[in-house]
Amino acid sequence: MERGLGIGDSLVLLISGIGFYGKKLFWPWPLNFTIAQLPDYSFLLGLTFLLLLVYCLWRPTFISGLYLAVFSIGMSALLALMLRPAWTPVAERYLYVPAAFFSLALVFTCATRASSMFRHWTVNIIILAVCIVTTFSTVQRNFLWQDNLSFFEDAVTKSPDFPFVRTVYADLLIQAGYVEEGAAIIRESSVPEGLRNSDFLDLKRAELLYDEGNYVQAREHIIKTRKKESQLYYLFQGLLADVDTQLLEMVSEDERSLLLDEAVNVLLELRKINHEPFYYYRVAKLYLSYGDKTKAAEFFHLAAEQSPEGTHYKVAAAKLAEKLSLQ
Repeated sequence: MERGLGIGDSLVLLISGIGFYGKKLFWPWPLNFTIAQLPDYSFLLGLTFLLLLVYCLWRPTFISGLYLAVFSIGMSALLALMLRPAWTPVAERYLYVPAAFFSLALVFTCATRASSMFRHWTVNIIILAVCIVTTFSTVQRNFLWQDNLSFFEDAVTKSPDFPFVRTVYADLLIQAGYVEEGAAIIRESSVPEGLRNSDFLDLKRAELLYDEGNYVQAREHIIKTRKKESQLYYLFQGLLADVDTQLLEMVSEDERSLLLDEAVNVLLELRKINHEPFYYYRVAKLYLSYGDKTKAAEFFHLAAEQSPEGTHYKVAAAKLAEKLSLQ
């Protein structure tokens, strides 16, 4: 059950989920990768579909069994809606398997009903129209999925109030060279309290400040917004190490000692997590830059000793460790 919801609210959410997914099976449009909330009409649709399921139980046939199979398999989507393990509460991808059974059920339903309700040529026209519409939509969606920028532009258009997808879109704009447009989105976006993935926007803001050379503000923002329990915590830490490295060249000698200790501790923390000896090399370079040749030699030696053969810095680290040890 979603955290913070009572039994009544959870029941409404569950019925609304049934209505949302039921509607998507019959009418999947608009297709959207980032669905953040259920439409208002979902609850009433959910009650309608529940009544139809009760009818299928009451009148068991091969066709009604297929519809019940659709519901049974689709329960995984409802479970995801209630527990929220994913970054979006609802998703069309959960309907891929149920849609196979739904297609069979719909074909059998139409085959038994259409012949008595319509003329033969009318049925053919309806089938042709459905095939044309669905084919066009499928081809269009396939082309859209091939371009990340266009794909997330479409997602932002359909979910303008979803801050995570806006942040991803802004990041892609910056990568594509539209720096001002992307930066403006990152600055102007806001995240409602308690929303998942909110720290992704904080990380992007810190990266933006770093890229603009605002190292003091970037460091303050990182320290203020990083969360130890977050999946992005070590990305924040990596950026903090980069920020501190830049700030070391700009601060007074009194401040430099504190920043150097922080940068070294962060790099060693990342080495412990990522098991990458290059962090030792970075630590050694920091100590060498600020006159501590003994510690620089120690960490150059660790970098050379633990880095794999063929690593681009291995030979350099070994030579520097040997040279500094003789001084």
